Formats: sequence, C-alpha cells, structure tokens
Amino acid sequence: MTTNRLDTDLKNMQKELAGIDEERIWRIQDRRNRTPQELSVVKAIVAAAQGRYRQGAPEEYEAWGCVENNPQRVTIPFAHLRDLNTSLASAGGFLAGTTTKPMTLPLVGANVVAAGANLISGLTENQVYPHVTTKPPYTWLTTETATIPSDTTTVLNQAAGAIHRGGINYRVSRQLLLQSNAEAFLTRLLIQLGNDALDLGVLNGTGVSGQPQGMLTMTGPVSVSGTSLNLAGLAQMEESCSLADADPSWFAAPSVRRLLRSREVTAGAGPIWPGTTLLGAPAYVSSKMPAGTLLAGDFRNVDILLFGNGVEVLVNPYADFQSGRVEFQVSVAMDVLVHYPASFTKSTSIT
Repeated sequence: MTTNRLDTDLKNMQKELAGIDEERIWRIQDRRNRTPQELSVVKAIVAAAQGRYRQGAPEEYEAWGCVENNPQRVTIPFAHLRDLNTSLASAGGFLAGTTTKPMTLPLVGANVVAAGANLISGLTENQVYPHVTTKPPYTWLTTETATIPSDTTTVLNQAAGAIHRGGINYRVSRQLLLQSNAEAFLTRLLIQLGNDALDLGVLNGTGVSGQPQGMLTMTGPVSVSGTSLNLAGLAQMEESCSLADADPSWFAAPSVRRLLRSREVTAGAGPIWPGTTLLGAPAYVSSKMPAGTLLAGDFRNVDILLFGNGVEVLVNPYADFQSGRVEFQVSVAMDVLVHYPASFTKSTSIT
C-alpha cells in the first residue's frame, strides 16, 4: 500500500471520527436543552431502582447526573420544580391573596418565601454573613464648620450558616410509578417536602438536634405578652416592627386566627381579624407555627440557604423487592439566617 493511500485512509478516518464526535456533542447539548417538562422524575426513580439509571433514563442522567457517582443517588434540580403551584390549604396555605415574585427557583408555594424571604441555592460550604444589628444614626450639621461625630452606636455582627439536613423516607408501589399521574404526584411530593423544610426551619427551628435556628426560638425578636391578646397587643407588635423600620407581615397558628376571628375590636364593632389581612398587612396561617403563637416581621431580612444542587433522592433498589415496591429517601439541606432580628416581634402562649 502506497503512502498516498495510507494518507487518504487516515484523513477519511479522521473525518468519520470527527462526525461521530460532533453528533455525540449535539446529542448531549440537545438533552441538556430539554425543558423540565420533557424530563421525568418517575423515569429516573424507576431506572435507579433497577440499577440502570444511565441506560434506563439517559436524558435524565445526562441532565441531572447523580451524586458521588452513585446511580441510586439522584439529584432533582430546584429549577425542575419551579412551575408548580403548591399553595395548598392542607399545607398551611396562603391566607392573603399575595402575588409571589417571579423566581428561578422552586418552592414558591412556601409561605415564608411568599412573605419575602430570600432563597440562596447551590451552596457547598458553610457560610458567614457580616451584618449590622444596630444601625448608625443620621446627624444633621448645625453650621458650616460643624463635623459629623464619630459613631458609637453601630453594632456589627455576623450570621453563620451551616448544613442542616432533613427529609422523609417513602415507599411507593411500582404500579403507581407506572400510572399516568405518578409524575405529578412525585413532583408535588418533592415540592411539598421543600415547603415543609422551609416553613419548619424558618419559623420554629430549635437550633438543636440538627435543626436550624428559627425566629420563634432565637434571641433578638421582641416579645409581647399573649395573655388576653387584643387589638392593643397587636398594635404593640406592629409598633415594635415599625421602630426597626420594618414593614411587617403576620404569621399565625390556626388556633390564633380562630381566636382573633371570635374576639371583637370593641363590642359590636366586628372581629379583630375579619378577612385575609391583619391590621391591613398580609397575614398567613401555617400549621408549622406552634399553637398559640403569632409572629410579625419583615421577611426580606431572612435568607434561606439551600445547599447542593437540588432535592436529593436516594433510591433503595433492594427494599420490598418481593412486593415490587420502591423505597426512596428524599432530603433537603438548608439553614436560616436572620440579618435583623429586631425587625421581628413574637407573641406566645396566646389566650
């Protein structure tokens, strides 16, 4: 075989390989450009349960990948869940008709997010946020030669965020996974888990036993007596927030709303809480609030830290093998940072 023939064959082979590589790259890009609606949580879980995630759900594998190269450990990105509305009454749904701002993240059905809390996702390390807990005063100059005095009131502090993980362990029949409504069911389950994690952590996390520190248990928010709470007590809570230049929203336990609906402003003047707002401000009722508690504050001062790329799903391909059920664990890693606790007021043991 001549040298010219070898050169020609080599060039033809290089062109053929280049064409294969271009086609493979195009296929990968096409998979990554698929919309969330074209990808399937059910397909990913079923394939992972069979031990063939990459082969059984190639589009989902290419778009979502797995955790630590474990084909039974699937990550469902937050963005995949963003378009579902989960403001359900059974999940402590909205009391006020509030329009949630457009977001590139899911979990917008969670009350704390609707009230203005900020979602920060994709974190991989513990976080430290410097912030001001007491603001410097503004000083007017009395004359042209007067000087601005040195600040002696500003207090600097920092809020530290660390990973707090929680979740659920769930079993579902293979028949359900193959039914037409299983995709919506599982996607809503993932979103509901996220909603519960946000509300539980932000509102009432204890700060111990692996929980984040929530606003009802942290030091900083002003406390108002809940004994025979009436309009005067609510006005005191509102004033406390206003003194911190906060524009408050309200969060109440269901029992508190029931109490204030039956308690009148004055005899014959109607209930304190007649409609969907409280003292004219947005009001929410959540089952995540302990009985007899009420919280007021500016939730724009709250950051919710979401660690990792999304809701993590760990599939167990061996549990309930004989019955054909699939077991999987769903978890969220998060923390709560409140940058200005003085902008919140709480009342507990309300009677």
